[in-house]
Amino acid sequence: FIAWTKVTMADGSKKNIEDIEVGDLLLWETSINEVEELYRPLLWEQKLFSINGWESFVTAEHPFKTTRWWRSMDPVSSMKLMDWQVDLLKVWDILITENWYEKITSLVGTSASKDTQLYNFKVWWDDTYYADGYLVHNKWCFLAWTQVYMADWTTKNIEDVEAGDMIMTYNIASQN
Repeated sequence: FIAWTKVTMADGSKKNIEDIEVGDLLLWETSINEVEELYRPLLWEQKLFSINGWESFVTAEHPFKTTRWWRSMDPVSSMKLMDWQVDLLKVWDILITENWYEKITSLVGTSASKDTQLYNFKVWWDDTYYADGYLVHNKWCFLAWTQVYMADWTTKNIEDVEAGDMIMTYNIASQN
């Protein structure tokens, strides 16, 4: 998200995303999440998107919760960072908002400077929070060049993992 995106705090107040600090308590769908880590990547070659004619504020891979599960403008990129299905966000989808629901009537991508500062964070518990009133997922951000173990024991930079690649997983439920 870009600067000035409003994040909803646990007490219902709003705070600019660039002012969020580790330890801040944020509202999520049914309770409170605590900020554990801050992420400050640059936009690079991505586009920013606007929803329903508002100012462009989000990148395409960022998932939004809809009445039909999690969706983004770029589900392939979203799923590189998540371990479950993300579908395509499109006009007429209904977003979950802080106060109710909002039907998408327009999604517009725009170019911006590659040096545009973005903001995100890891939150404890369910990895969600409200950004500009929309329920969003922090998509378990990893920095570029984070190494991912592939199923054949080789490694790849996370930005090089493609849909369909087999990655190594650890099933904690099967451990004694």
